[in-house]
Amino acid sequence: MPLHHSPLKPARRPRPPFYLGAMSERALRRVAERGDGWLPLVVVPSYVDVDGLVNQRAAIELWAREAGRDPSAIDAVLRVNIDAGTSTQQVADTIKTVHERTGIDHFMVDSMYAVHSVDESLAVATELIALVDKG
Repeated sequence: MPLHHSPLKPARRPRPPFYLGAMSERALRRVAERGDGWLPLVVVPSYVDVDGLVNQRAAIELWAREAGRDPSAIDAVLRVNIDAGTSTQQVADTIKTVHERTGIDHFMVDSMYAVHSVDESLAVATELIALVDKG
């Protein structure tokens, strides 16, 4: 491995943010009461429950208010796993639908099960960005 220099970044105060994956009521309450962000999940096309995401986000917002927190301060990053054989158009359509219905605007796309190489993964990412940008 070649030598590498990475200058230290300024420390986040009071601490780095932490995001919690959550689907159950108890876990969603933890997000609402203590988390800086929520990490929901969809798997395209086998598990896409937009109504469930809307309801989970509403529950987080309610419980955050009950805990004296500002719900808008709780970010969300949706993990999008792609099933093998799924078209990038279907993934892009799912991302757009989730964004429109939930307001989530950060997505982490995992193509591990859909591609076989780094080059294929980069090609999927490039195509997805273009399709989502196209609207």
